[in-house]
Amino acid sequence: MTKQAFKSKAFFYDSGSDAVVILIHGFAGAPEDLVDLGKFLHASGLSVKAPILAGHGSNWQALETVRPQDWCLTVNREILWAEKHFKKIFLVGYSLGGILALDSAANHVSSKIQGVVSFSSPVFLRGELFMKMLLPIWHFLFKKYRKGYIAKEFMDAYQETGHYAYVPTKSIRDFFDYLKYARKFFSQVTLPTMVIQSQEDSIVHHLSSDYIFNHLGSERKELIILDNTAHNQLLASKQRNQLFGQIVNFINSLL
Repeated sequence: MTKQAFKSKAFFYDSGSDAVVILIHGFAGAPEDLVDLGKFLHASGLSVKAPILAGHGSNWQALETVRPQDWCLTVNREILWAEKHFKKIFLVGYSLGGILALDSAANHVSSKIQGVVSFSSPVFLRGELFMKMLLPIWHFLFKKYRKGYIAKEFMDAYQETGHYAYVPTKSIRDFFDYLKYARKFFSQVTLPTMVIQSQEDSIVHHLSSDYIFNHLGSERKELIILDNTAHNQLLASKQRNQLFGQIVNFINSLL
């Protein structure tokens, strides 16, 4: 895949600070989901970097060519890059990105990682059992799954940003396998951690945040529950500016 194939764009906002926040997007998503948060963090005096996860940002077929290990490798490479340029590193992940952030923290990729923020991160999905039952049939018949919540009239615009309206069924299986594996490493996360979840998230079951929070090995941990249905609170929540501020306060308390 050539550089020209990418529709999505990674971004880096350098504030000249000693601390950098690495923003990690979600499964079949793109860094654009995190731009507003990135700009807020930058305006607060922090440097911010958001990479494109392996297999993302171009065409949905590319996702089929990678495994969860490749997503982890993307994050770890960014951490190792940040280690050379900054004194302190913070990981902020949305959806799957939050699980990847916790994975890197659990595996102590860098001693410079100071804290983690995980929001809308899945352990349990709504309708997960039904989806798992249908997945083998869907894989045999179609090899791909269409996100039903993307209206047809918005499909082209959605995909032009590097988001995937279609997801390979093989990648969905990989996704579920990774989430099952992730349940084993939360206890190994000992860094300060903030967990954020919408009570009525339409995609991720709210018990996910309870599971993550209760299984963390961190002495300092915070749980924020929002009263709305948005999966990406950073785009849709009426409380998002307040939420941005809470994330900044959490990070600043660790500087």
